[in-house]
Amino acid sequence: DKYEDESIYRWVDLRIPSYEIVNCFTNTIEDSSIREAMRLTFQGRGKYQRIKHFMITNGIIEKYYHFKDVYIKDKVLAWCKQNNILVVE
Repeated sequence: DKYEDESIYRWVDLRIPSYEIVNCFTNTIEDSSIREAMRLTFQGRGKYQRIKHFMITNGIIEKYYHFKDVYIKDKVLAWCKQNNILVVE
């Protein structure tokens, strides 16, 4: 069993708030009118549903999903490095 030595495996609860990811993604948008519209859209109740609809409508939802994947991976790898955990990909 490859998990025989449980001491070398560690579950990590690294919570990255969704609003942090959306705000960081928004800052990457070069078109200032779209960037500002995103900031206005991402406020108040229902902001996640509205921002998703906005990204779909403006054709940037796939760009967002890619950004989110890379952002989370970078955060996890940084945490591992900070805690001297070797990552094997």
